Amino acid sequence: MAGLGQWALLLMVQPALAVDTQPASASFEFVRTALLDPSGGIYANYLTNYPNDPDAGVNHQMLSEYAGIAMEYAVFANDQDFFATQAAFVKTYLQNHVTQPELDLYSWRINETLNTPANASATIDDFRIIDGYLQAASKWGNSDYRTTALAAAADLRSFTMVDGYISEAASWDADGVYASDTAILSYFDLPAMQRLAEFDSTWTAIEQTHYDLIADSATALANNGLYWLYYNLNTGIFIQQSSLNTIHQAIIAQQLAEAGHTELAQQSLDFYKNEYNTNDGVIYGAYTPQGVAASPYEDISIYGIVASTALYLGDDNFANQLFDKITSLQVAGTGTIYDGAFLWSNPDRVYAFVQLQALRALAQAHPVPYVPEPIPEPDPVNSNPAPLPNQPTESQPEPEPTPTPTPTPTTDDPVTAPSDDTASDPSDEIADVIVIHKVRYNPRTHKLVVWAASSSSDQVELWITNLGELVYQPRQQQYRLVKRIKQKKLPTEIMVISSRGGSATKVIDCVRHRLKG
Repeated sequence: MAGLGQWALLLMVQPALAVDTQPASASFEFVRTALLDPSGGIYANYLTNYPNDPDAGVNHQMLSEYAGIAMEYAVFANDQDFFATQAAFVKTYLQNHVTQPELDLYSWRINETLNTPANASATIDDFRIIDGYLQAASKWGNSDYRTTALAAAADLRSFTMVDGYISEAASWDADGVYASDTAILSYFDLPAMQRLAEFDSTWTAIEQTHYDLIADSATALANNGLYWLYYNLNTGIFIQQSSLNTIHQAIIAQQLAEAGHTELAQQSLDFYKNEYNTNDGVIYGAYTPQGVAASPYEDISIYGIVASTALYLGDDNFANQLFDKITSLQVAGTGTIYDGAFLWSNPDRVYAFVQLQALRALAQAHPVPYVPEPIPEPDPVNSNPAPLPNQPTESQPEPEPTPTPTPTPTTDDPVTAPSDDTASDPSDEIADVIVIHKVRYNPRTHKLVVWAASSSSDQVELWITNLGELVYQPRQQQYRLVKRIKQKKLPTEIMVISSRGGSATKVIDCVRHRLKG
């Protein structure tokens, strides 16, 4: 992260909403007990009475899609064991083992007996897995995860890109790998591209190219919050449809919001918010390009994805409304296997995608920070050792010790390093009030995005108003604000989403800073 410069800072403290954490715990328990295969894969359905579908996962087939969403959940929930389970399943059963040399592309599906992986990938799922690895590496300091992610991203770019765009899939056989000639805009994982750009700058231009295509699609539909979904890579023309699937539409908005493309994301959120408020709390499963409902059905996963988008955009009130809807559909207190599941009245509709999208959103509302284990002090071998020959005894009083200077804290010390010019300010007595989990620079907007956690929203705003020096600590593998710097102040607008209240606050008082490390 060295050399990112001295630019304006957008500090986003992941919001902790008023949503009860119990639904997430119950949901995860249902996934663990009813849908998790011993291999680590997640079943498409709890029941096994569905006909085979060549284009979808059914019954106890397991998909890379579920692994990727589960990895994102595990990062939010700070569950390293569950993440490792998903990573092992992906590596063992989904990584392509057909072509030579082996490629870091992932089969989008594998059968119940784990012996017939699909000879094709889905780029949205590959991106989810890659992004999960990157976020895990950043949060937990696991360099192996980062190495795995970068290798997979290199092959994804090499074998699925057509004329500058990531296609929807790659297929393979013993003779080679073949990219699809269609791009799906919901498969453009802009946040993953931005995180990859931290390690490979070529992804910066790739992310911009894909954002521009999404923006063109929005313009073609008069910026009503919807998008053409399919793009023909041979003709360079959007494929027009009379009905637009809301799951894919909502994923586009979610990715825009997380990536910081807030204008387009807000247009989409406004569309869904208006639909929800004018249709008695319903967002339909499909809409025409003009924004008219094209399906009478709902899907719980849509509410999870839109709630996630609302969180990224700081609309906590709407997110809470959606969480109320989601949790009202959670089975509880029946004493059956279905306790914890999100479903309508028919238990046949227990889909992994629904469970995981709801679970991921709930975890996003309550992200659990990673706190490294402190290095323990060495325990004495004997709490009452016998005196050594030259030690004083009870009859021989110990001489007064020679005063020693107090050591000066270093930037690797978890205690805040004091600064002479701020020692008289009582607010400076707060030490390490913000723990930095992730730092990302957006070269397009020249904004630095920092994900952090704090126990007090007042402390968060205090430190932002008097922003200090951000220093990387190699031992803890994270960034920390270590001291304040009183320099010439810049009139920079900062958006704060406090860790306690969750409300957005604008602060117009920032000092110059620099990233080190």
